[in-house]
Amino acid sequence: MLRKLAVGGMAELHLAVVEGPRGFAKQVVLKRVRRELAHRPELRAMLRDEARLAARMQHRGLVDVLELDEAAGEPFYVMRYVPGADLRAVMAALRKREQPVSLGLAVHVASEAATALHHAHELRDAQGRALGVVHRDVSSANLRLGRGGEVVVLDFGVARSHEQTARTQVGATKGNAAYMSPEQCRGGALDRRTDVFALGIVLHELITGRRLFASRDPLVCMRRILRGEVVPPSAIRPEVPPALEAVVMRALRRSPDERFPSAAAMADALDHVAREQGWCEGASDVARLLETLFPSPVPSGTSVGEADLTSAMTRRHASATRNGSSAAGDEEPWPGEHERTQALPRRGEQSEARSRAPRRGRVPTRDAGSVP
Repeated sequence: MLRKLAVGGMAELHLAVVEGPRGFAKQVVLKRVRRELAHRPELRAMLRDEARLAARMQHRGLVDVLELDEAAGEPFYVMRYVPGADLRAVMAALRKREQPVSLGLAVHVASEAATALHHAHELRDAQGRALGVVHRDVSSANLRLGRGGEVVVLDFGVARSHEQTARTQVGATKGNAAYMSPEQCRGGALDRRTDVFALGIVLHELITGRRLFASRDPLVCMRRILRGEVVPPSAIRPEVPPALEAVVMRALRRSPDERFPSAAAMADALDHVAREQGWCEGASDVARLLETLFPSPVPSGTSVGEADLTSAMTRRHASATRNGSSAAGDEEPWPGEHERTQALPRRGEQSEARSRAPRRGRVPTRDAGSVP
């Protein structure tokens, strides 16, 4: 192993090299349960479930799992390494430059992510039965832009499928509070439309350069999501065409029945907008953007944003409770904190003082449930 990339609430990632004869070497990522938690059978089962699910995925926008194995009784799996930066780091760099993402590129990234998610949603078992996969944690931190122009959906660590052996306990909610769907906030039944909602948040943030529902307090995030008050993108960026705004607002409707029925339908709508507007951004534009934002050569074993991600994740798990750390966003636009919540908050936990705190930078909002 070359170096540790990140430490999360349950697992840790390492950059490693697979070596072979005559100088063969290939960089890969190794994921395993954190050493101090490796004695917990439910976490080992979750890691195996994640690896088995990811191994079924054969798509350019998903990370290939190459191997699942054990060492000294501890499971680990090996996956493809994608040099590049996560979308959160890209948007932070753009904000520092006061440079917006081009609308065509935002549409391309979201369409590619939607296509990859649809592949995961459509997975079936050996008997042809739908697995009912839901990612449950789509966010800017879990979308990676590769230096070769790839758009890759990462981290199915909290994904749900019908084949799982380890189950989320009743009443528990997993994911990043700032990217949850209303049904996730309520602890309700989830399907692929939950991921459509989360991707709608990512697209809204890509277009506007602002966090949509994020707050340092996960309770505030959830209340904002449940209220469904969404700032129309054109209120922040007037050049957003009505057709693109309609796609964003439909993805963000509070009722799952009023959203796109699938990630594929959302991708189709985005592609239609791109054709209509004459936008033709693609993989080469993604690669060019990364080279512009991060021109310095990346040292072997290092990827843009990994040092920041590692330190942030280390701070989180140091203060995590036994069942996991609490989810939060961040009032600062970028980068937001990517934290997870393992249980829904109880009523009354939010202080009156915080609930009365004024919101900064208010702009007109629209109830996403009433958008035509």
